[in-house]
Amino acid sequence: MTEAADPHHDGSPLYVSEQHPAPGAVVAVRVRVPHAAGVGAVHVRTTPDGEQFFTTARRVHRGEHEDWWQAEITCHNPVTTYRFLLEGDADERAAGASGGRSGGSPPTVRAVRGEVGGRSPPTVGIPVAER
Repeated sequence: MTEAADPHHDGSPLYVSEQHPAPGAVVAVRVRVPHAAGVGAVHVRTTPDGEQFFTTARRVHRGEHEDWWQAEITCHNPVTTYRFLLEGDADERAAGASGGRSGGSPPTVRAVRGEVGGRSPPTVGIPVAER
């Protein structure tokens, strides 16, 4: 069961712009983040050549209860894995219930995984068209 503050991403067209990208294609990936999650920045981590690469996501929609964040990634490999890194302040989430900050804690980072390729859940993904 997911909590109201849990972010969500899956391989459906709502979250991944191209379901069968060719190698080298740029694909938009999105994550839905409830305001209750306390997220202030989102980055997407890929490893196109074995070394990690970070792309800053941008907020593309701000709703009453949630934000949608999007980044574009290049599918360099037949299977391209990615991870959304959600940066926020856990104390800010607690402030809504207690009315104040408990102070001093560093921002927290949470991750949501995805994959462009041929695996099935728990890793979410889409197949890459072969040339």
